[in-house]
Amino acid sequence: MPFDFDRPQFSTQELLACVPSLTHDSFKQWLKRNVLSLSVGESIGKGRRPQYNGTDVIQVGAAYELSRLISNTSKIPFIWRMVIFPRVVAWMTGLAEYEPRDVSAFMMLHPVTGDVHAWRFSESTTEGDGPLNEPETPDALILFRIDRFIGRMIQRMERVKAGLPAVEPIKVKTDEEAEMEYLEQMGALGKDEEGRRILVGLSFEETEEYFRVLNRQMEHRGSDGLAPYASWDEKDQESERYMELHDKHERARLAGIFNRMEGQADL
Repeated sequence: MPFDFDRPQFSTQELLACVPSLTHDSFKQWLKRNVLSLSVGESIGKGRRPQYNGTDVIQVGAAYELSRLISNTSKIPFIWRMVIFPRVVAWMTGLAEYEPRDVSAFMMLHPVTGDVHAWRFSESTTEGDGPLNEPETPDALILFRIDRFIGRMIQRMERVKAGLPAVEPIKVKTDEEAEMEYLEQMGALGKDEEGRRILVGLSFEETEEYFRVLNRQMEHRGSDGLAPYASWDEKDQESERYMELHDKHERARLAGIFNRMEGQADL
């Protein structure tokens, strides 16, 4: 079902949820300075709860993205009306389905007058980007991927109306998780008979010893003295033990890789 751009359905809280990095204070300042021209802008602060439509939300999202690139926010309304909004209309009316997709725009500020110059073009064709290759075109340009932006904003609005965060939270891996993933990709991990994770070629006890010795070596490298070792003899003994476990593990890991490659060659 096509997204309804015109239906008033977003509260101020929901609108801001669709643009997570925008603060409420910045939003109010933009309204006062006429950076935004929303469908219900006049009802702000008059005791009525405004209901914004999808086009309003997209305009606010566009203003936020442009404000990160253009210090003079007075140029944003012009860019919205002349560059981005016509493409929103194409999505609203269905015309976008019959036109070249992946429409983007290159924009620049004239170095003398400060006027905004923009060229829209389709990334799916080679037409329409002629001005970008002219000698007087500056080297520094702003690229706004309009279709991609509209599509992302629609996804955000649908998620917010479904009670979800506008953007899927990024799962940050811990150092240990990242290390385990790397070891798995390198063919270094396996499981013992009890299903416990081990380094290939080592028992569960040897695996625990390997990481314990390795962590002590890393701690020593970050210290100014002998810590965490009590003596140089202790340090040398642990270094020898680490190399013993490391070599045993590496031989098994490389043998496993060789066997897999040999098996694939036989297929």
